[in-house]
Amino acid sequence: MLALLAGGPTTAPQLVKLTGYPRSTVHHAVNALRASGDVEVSNSSDDEERSGHATLRVSAILTTATFVGLSVVDKSGAKYLVAVRTTRSPNDTVLAPEGSIELDDQSPEGLVIAVSEQVRRLTEAAPTAAPVAAVGLSVPAYVDHEAGTVAFSGRFGWEQQGAPIRSLLEERIGLPVVLEMNVDAFALKEIAAHAGSDLTDSFLLILQGEGLGASTVIEGGILRGHSGRAGELGHMKVAGLTDLCTCGARGCLEEVATYRSIRRLTGRRSIVRIVEDSNRGDEESSIVLRAAARELARGVGAFVNSTDPGRLIMEVGDLVASFEFQRAFRQELEDYVFPSQQLPNTIQWRGTDHNDAVRGAAWAAISRFPRLKTLRA
Repeated sequence: MLALLAGGPTTAPQLVKLTGYPRSTVHHAVNALRASGDVEVSNSSDDEERSGHATLRVSAILTTATFVGLSVVDKSGAKYLVAVRTTRSPNDTVLAPEGSIELDDQSPEGLVIAVSEQVRRLTEAAPTAAPVAAVGLSVPAYVDHEAGTVAFSGRFGWEQQGAPIRSLLEERIGLPVVLEMNVDAFALKEIAAHAGSDLTDSFLLILQGEGLGASTVIEGGILRGHSGRAGELGHMKVAGLTDLCTCGARGCLEEVATYRSIRRLTGRRSIVRIVEDSNRGDEESSIVLRAAARELARGVGAFVNSTDPGRLIMEVGDLVASFEFQRAFRQELEDYVFPSQQLPNTIQWRGTDHNDAVRGAAWAAISRFPRLKTLRA
């Protein structure tokens, strides 16, 4: 019964219908759960107004619950769905990666089927664990948080505008779903990891890979903008560039400062190999890496000038090993940032761990689930 209540409050007649148990059995079960402090019972004013008599609403008090976080990872054009199941209590949050599957069908329907399969697999893997309360999913796409839709995704090649991913998933798996953009999921993981410290107060996180995005955190919260699309660093325009972007426009920063652009300009398939060649003195590789770093620094510099972050986190994956890339980026950023504007106190270079996006998606589900309460003393 607690598993049924994990998704939100319901009424006793609804529990009778959902469980198939007699009314007296449900009544005794609710009373027992109420006595043990696992549920709370209150009057439902809406039902009372419609029916003319009082109806009791039953809500779970979850002292511990599990949450599923998933993220779509883009690796050289192939898409993978990575998942975790988390257990959250006031004193313990466990986040353990549970593996990944390749998305053979990258349509909205294919994504929904794959996510529901991962949720089912994780649930069956731990049948005695606390019930799953909510699911978080991060995607490399524009997300409309209010509507629960993926508003646009050039990376998926979806022509459909406003794919209703949240409603499709909730209907299929019967659980609340939270959608996040990948870059914001990385930022949420950073916020969760340093909760309560000044490290989460103000920072700028850049995610560079097959695409390019930014997440700005101010006073501990993500700056999302009016429509939730703040941080589209990859679609800032580069003067004189006319290359066609996956978004349909021309001249976007993504066409000169992402993995796919670096591979195209060098004619090589491996970023790791390009970095290794550059570090060994190959000038052709170094020229491309320096050019990408300089263009990226100008875009990041615009964000630094306008938001004044305390830290700059560069999630650059395999480019974390490139001396030329980091040196050129730093030099250009110093030249681009407004003279009276200091660079962030620290620039942290990181080799991207995609499990961080999964953890961030799980944290999105945890932080937005209203029924999770603390254990009693």
